[in-house]
Amino acid sequence: MFADGSVGGWGRTCCANSYGRPTYGVTDMFDFNRLQNPHLPLGQGPHLCVGAALARLKLGRAFPPPFVRPEDLALAIAAEDVVYTLS
Repeated sequence: MFADGSVGGWGRTCCANSYGRPTYGVTDMFDFNRLQNPHLPLGQGPHLCVGAALARLKLGRAFPPPFVRPEDLALAIAAEDVVYTLS
C-alpha cells in the first residue's frame, strides 16, 4: 500500500506477506529504508509463491545433494534388536 492509500496491481500480493507483523512497526506504508527484514524469499502459508515448487525442483537439479542414500541400505541386525535410548 502506498502513502496515498492506493495499491498497485502486484503490490497487494507482494506486501501482504509481512503486513501487520509487529516486527515492522508501521506496515501501512512501503519503506525502502526499513531495517528489519527477515529473509523469506518464497513466502509462507497462504502467501507461498506459486512457483516455489518449480524453483526448488530446479535448484535440486542444479545443486544435487552431496550424499545419496544407497538403494540397498539396511540394518545389520534385526529391527527387534535395536535398543532405543533417549537422547
